[in-house]
Amino acid sequence: MPWKNIDWLDIEVNEYETALNDQVREAYLAAYSGLKKQFKARTAHYESIASEAEDEHDRESARDQLMYEDFRWSEQRKALTSMTLSMLASLNKSFLDREKSLFKNTHPVSAGGYLGNSQLNKQINEYKARFNIDLDKLEEFETLREVELARNCCVHNDLEPTDDYRNQTRGILVGKSGKIEISPEALGAVILNLAKFCRALTGQMKKARKP
Repeated sequence: MPWKNIDWLDIEVNEYETALNDQVREAYLAAYSGLKKQFKARTAHYESIASEAEDEHDRESARDQLMYEDFRWSEQRKALTSMTLSMLASLNKSFLDREKSLFKNTHPVSAGGYLGNSQLNKQINEYKARFNIDLDKLEEFETLREVELARNCCVHNDLEPTDDYRNQTRGILVGKSGKIEISPEALGAVILNLAKFCRALTGQMKKARKP
């Protein structure tokens, strides 16, 4: 396809979706499956000792180790959640930045900047002011917001949901423990929803082009 016929908005969508799947999703699943396999193997080993060892001290040590393995698996899942949400939040910000950068000549940035009590709220206000696009009303923007707020919970609040998270999201990233947690199933749903959002935004950005 000749370069002059390429729509760079479509290129940005393709690169964003590729990063979501080939980087975030595949990296998460590789790490998750590897760690889970190790957890199961260690658990089976110590369960065998706890039930079959002749020496009571050995059995007790094995039971203690099983408790530790549960704790370690929990901590590993927390680390995976924090890393994955940080990656997603970074990709989301980059996508929003790249989309609007394609319009720097036709829709210049205000010299005074854009107000907002968070990076995401500044983006919302900028898109509204420059393109008359209300991000809040686009399909699955709520997923993007939830990723951002969940990431903040991980970084600043030890994975405990904050009031902002509880009041502004659907809570789909809260695990059985009551803390923020990403499972393979939840990550798959999040990525599908983010793909819907990016296509909805790109459709509106195409409409915002000046004749």
